[in-house]
Amino acid sequence: MRKQTKPLTSGTVVTGASDDLIEINGELCEEFDACDLNDGKLAFSDGTLLGAEYDSDGIWRFKVIFKGPCFDHKVEGCMNEDDGTNDEVHFKEGLAWAVFADDMDVVTAPVVRVNSHGCSS
Repeated sequence: MRKQTKPLTSGTVVTGASDDLIEINGELCEEFDACDLNDGKLAFSDGTLLGAEYDSDGIWRFKVIFKGPCFDHKVEGCMNEDDGTNDEVHFKEGLAWAVFADDMDVVTAPVVRVNSHGCSS
């Protein structure tokens, strides 16, 4: 198992472990089995949406598709001579849940704002 780059004091961190697990640690704690991952997506209670991929270098990569208010920052993993490090996605406190799916289609649509009269603008 790979270690975090620095200790977690609050919030939540998403990273990978081995070649088949996505780990969530901190305020939320969960492991998602991602064996034979095709097109993984992680969704969080604040609206953050991540794509997940285990790349050919053996590094977990997380693509930020949408940032919710609890999203803090992403640390890029890298390959080095001794051992690679996985991407880490950091969240501030406030997440209530996280879900994971493989082969999930993501459709984004423009935001429609409604004025006080109930009409879209």
